[in-house]
Amino acid sequence: MGTLKVPGPDGFQGVFYHSFWDIISQEVNGMKADFMNGRISLRRLNLTNIVLIPKTQNPELLRKVKKSYELGIKLDMNKAYDRVEWDILMAVMVKMGFDSKWVDLVMSCVTIVEFLVLINGQPASDMGYIEGVKLCANGHCLSHLLFANDTLIFLKARRSNCQNVVKILDAYCKAFGQEVNLQKSIIYFGANTPKTVWEELCRILRMPNVDDPGRYLGVPALWGCSKDETLGYVKERILRKIQGWKKWWLFQAGRAILIKAVAQAVSSYPMSVFKFPNNLCKEIDAALAKFWWR
Repeated sequence: MGTLKVPGPDGFQGVFYHSFWDIISQEVNGMKADFMNGRISLRRLNLTNIVLIPKTQNPELLRKVKKSYELGIKLDMNKAYDRVEWDILMAVMVKMGFDSKWVDLVMSCVTIVEFLVLINGQPASDMGYIEGVKLCANGHCLSHLLFANDTLIFLKARRSNCQNVVKILDAYCKAFGQEVNLQKSIIYFGANTPKTVWEELCRILRMPNVDDPGRYLGVPALWGCSKDETLGYVKERILRKIQGWKKWWLFQAGRAILIKAVAQAVSSYPMSVFKFPNNLCKEIDAALAKFWWR
């Protein structure tokens, strides 16, 4: 159980159970025994809060829209778990010889799950080819990038390219039983793309157009001319954490743990990818040193 992950509907984080396990362990273990013996239902417990983490300051809308001859597509595939037929799962377990009582327990866990979305903290056949994008005049043509379950597609903003993308995706989904989540997939056009062009291409691809693709793996997808400005978000995140810690009365050992385990972790991934400007590193070090010695 994650120590400081988002709390459930009861408001308790994992740190509560870690800290007071000697007091509540008998109650929790009794509840588990009752469930295994079929005396209680998990419906009251099988509820998860989904917290929306905004990618912009002071968000008011769930999605921003923009205009934008080159384009990039970020595909979002519906997860296999979301497409499982529970009747098939039950039939497989029965066929494999699982006890009917165990089958009922497993099915009760997976079929009665509920999710609660929190907003601002409140519950609430002939395939063609696609023409990629050159990163420089004499460079190779980039058409796609694959990482884990994420797919990025780059192509010239032309009707034929977009029609071919649709054919390729339809053929792939039909062959492998996958499905593209068109609502969560996005398109980002180059700044010089006329509105009439991107509106037509969005209709072909059936995906929304955005003016900012946001962050990927915690790093901004759009970069300006200044590294200091682009990577400044790392310093801002660290400063926000320090401001929150100042409310606590901490010994120096506690401050050291927060700096090593939390503050330095914020910059570990960006620093493994990019070389940070010296002045930005000095500003981060100065902020951490000030917190350490206060």
